[in-house]
Amino acid sequence: MRPTLAVSLPLVLAAVLLDATAVAAPREVRAARTDRAPAIDGRIEPDVWSQAPEFGGLSQQRPDNGEAASESTQVWMLFDDDALYVAARLHARGPVTRVVARRDTYVECDWFGLLLDPLHDRRSGCEFFVNPDGVQYDAVISNDSQEDTSWDAVWQSAVSVDSGGWSAELRLPLSQLRFVDRERQVWGINLIRWIRHRQEQARLVSHPRNLPGYASRFGDLAGLDGIHPRAKAELTPYLTSGVASLATVHTADPLNDRTTRTMAGGADLRWTGRSSLTLNATFRPDFGQVEVDPAVLNLSQFEQFFPEKRPFFLEGAKLYAFGDLATTYASTFRLAHPLLFYSRRIGRVPQGNTRLVADWSDLPDETTIEGAAKLVFRTAGGASVGLLNAVTGTEHAGLVIGGERQDPLVEPLTNYIAGRWTRDVGERARLGALVTAVSRKAEEATAFLPDRAVAAGADAYGWLGDRDVIVDGYLVGSNVRGTTGAIALLQRSPAHQFQRPDADHLDFDPSRTELSGAGSRLTVSREKGTWRWQAHGESHSAGLDMNDLGFMSRGDLRAAHVVGTWFDVATRRHTRSNRISVGRYGTWTQGSELLGDGIAGDLATTFTNYWTTSLQASRSFASLDDREARGGPAIRRPPGWSAQARLASEPRRPLAGDLTHQAAADDAGGLVRDTRATLIVRPRPNLIVSIAGRFADNRYAARWMATVPDTAATATGGARSVFGELHERRIEIAPRVDWTVRRNLTFQLYLQPFIASATYTGIKELLAPGGDYRRYGEDGSTIVRTSAPRGYRVDPDGAGPVAPFTIRDPDFVLRSLRGSAVARWELSGATTLFLVWNQNRSQTEPATLAVTADDLSSIQDVPADNHLMLKVSHRFDLPR
Repeated sequence: MRPTLAVSLPLVLAAVLLDATAVAAPREVRAARTDRAPAIDGRIEPDVWSQAPEFGGLSQQRPDNGEAASESTQVWMLFDDDALYVAARLHARGPVTRVVARRDTYVECDWFGLLLDPLHDRRSGCEFFVNPDGVQYDAVISNDSQEDTSWDAVWQSAVSVDSGGWSAELRLPLSQLRFVDRERQVWGINLIRWIRHRQEQARLVSHPRNLPGYASRFGDLAGLDGIHPRAKAELTPYLTSGVASLATVHTADPLNDRTTRTMAGGADLRWTGRSSLTLNATFRPDFGQVEVDPAVLNLSQFEQFFPEKRPFFLEGAKLYAFGDLATTYASTFRLAHPLLFYSRRIGRVPQGNTRLVADWSDLPDETTIEGAAKLVFRTAGGASVGLLNAVTGTEHAGLVIGGERQDPLVEPLTNYIAGRWTRDVGERARLGALVTAVSRKAEEATAFLPDRAVAAGADAYGWLGDRDVIVDGYLVGSNVRGTTGAIALLQRSPAHQFQRPDADHLDFDPSRTELSGAGSRLTVSREKGTWRWQAHGESHSAGLDMNDLGFMSRGDLRAAHVVGTWFDVATRRHTRSNRISVGRYGTWTQGSELLGDGIAGDLATTFTNYWTTSLQASRSFASLDDREARGGPAIRRPPGWSAQARLASEPRRPLAGDLTHQAAADDAGGLVRDTRATLIVRPRPNLIVSIAGRFADNRYAARWMATVPDTAATATGGARSVFGELHERRIEIAPRVDWTVRRNLTFQLYLQPFIASATYTGIKELLAPGGDYRRYGEDGSTIVRTSAPRGYRVDPDGAGPVAPFTIRDPDFVLRSLRGSAVARWELSGATTLFLVWNQNRSQTEPATLAVTADDLSSIQDVPADNHLMLKVSHRFDLPR
């Protein structure tokens, strides 16, 4: 199977725009203007709310899709020049479930939600939820069905509970809503009500569960005449003070103190214009309250991906989601799709840190963000525009080499720009474009980094028929410029590996001062009905590089897959939904080297008690791995199989669990056993305690150890690629506590004891690209363990003319513990206080034995670095 990619976005969009299938008129409800703003106290005053027409008549989304809601709901809506007001009477013959929780935290209880599409584009919107304990949850909707909870609007709500049910009142300032300035307004609307004791979700506008769409299914809210967008500005300065106790600092270290104290400050600015214009800016931001990244064991040549957690970059991040598959069920076959924009590049660990060797060092662990700003606006024609700009300052390391102090530059002054444009075409298609640019101030000390990097792409999707089939795809390109040294390093990086001796389609050129590439993807999916399918193809050239402000593991790739799915959402005697999928996939280099070839399937079931189970299985055929040798020849990847089984209980119960086991084997003796389990306990409605654990015991027949230059190794490009049989074991436990003391006071605790080991045996060298190996110690070769340095002395031909060489012993054991605790106290509606504790223990030692669970206790003997920080911020409303 070999893919033929012909991505033509104009033709796709033409097909979508020519389709004219009729769509049923949406349900309409009305709001009424008032000159007397209601008091938001949770008590619905008839003399005020009687001005508005009453509506209700909700129907079930689940469990009995399309049936009338089991409980009655009455809703009224008023508005004036400042705000939209909503009152809801939620009748209940059974118990009303109340749970106190932190804002934007979904908990198992009753909820009432108002969903609005003020732009009436059938793709975007906002959500406002409140539960019977007054907990607020808000989010923005993008791309029809994607939710972003990082958005925190300023709005009021109040609730009251009585013997007949409960009531909710909401006040939504118009300054928090983005809509076009026109005299007559029509918005999209939906209501959602969760009735906890019945496990029921009811909506104002419900639709069959086997059909896609969310915002596109909303009804219409009419009557909002004479309102206009309102401007608003907020300034939120912050101040932090911290102390660190560093047990890992040696007493003789001239650069670091065991106890340090810090103080810093900065500010955030948010301005909302009268039109659909929003500006967010931050100056010297501090994200010390953000949970630390988990410890990982990464023995591959590829960079580890970590999700964004910083609030400034999370808010509105959906707008920059380039090429996001719009399908409801996307098959990837473990292929890591590139990201054109990856905000964690901004403020990253200084890239020069890894190039330093010294007697003593003080290395910065992040690059200071001097300032960043995001501008977002929406046009009347349905276009959304976003622009992000950030500047990071210079960073220097402190070194002592031979008694002499040095302060080398490890990260230059850098500017990052990301611009995003999307445009809705009718109600069934969207066009988009994203451009990123990185420019660095040229410095001799950091000449290993590119001076400029630009990447750009166009993406689009569209529905065919009555939302039966969706077509989406993208085109991308990149250009990176720098010194010959910087571009040579880029060519040799894991994303490219132009130096491979067995790749005729690659050409390493040390004189290059720029590198360019392009890529494309096309996916066609049937999203409606019981029988569904998906066809996918993509291609990325060897020179494509987006890693300066994006994330991509590799270029030089073509891939394709086809998948057929039986998807049944009908409630049956024992099940609520079933899915069975079977697919065939293949991946190649641009030189047609086969990198992956196999067949895979999965089965997933949700039972009537909301337990879920899934089973995945695949069979892979013989192929090549062109990256394992770290720039050396491709190695043979033997045929194999893999399977994964998962069982999860009903997640909303006071006691819930999830168990997953993965197993895999190949014809060369490789074996993977990986078990993960999570237990969640809710001893009280406002307290969640969870513990996740993982045990992995993996064996690989050939993993890279070293590359040794040797002109005698002509068959492998003038270097010997040395491999070993790797036994890798990892054990981790991750307890977590989320305690909502009150709505304005929360506490979170996270710990991760982690221990891992890697041992190599059966050391050998590759004889030819994609060929066999010769084990050292056989066929006249010798291998002897050495103690100083710790490693192996290898003679590939014994008494022959080939010179012996030494490689280091890579066996190790890693012991780590990362923990954080955050107390968040909202002293008022505008002042927030954080108290943060972080601890980090990490130690890597030589080892020859795989670790066991008993070794977890040894982590307490590893020296610990502790950080304590107090942060306070206050929001000021600025004059309009």
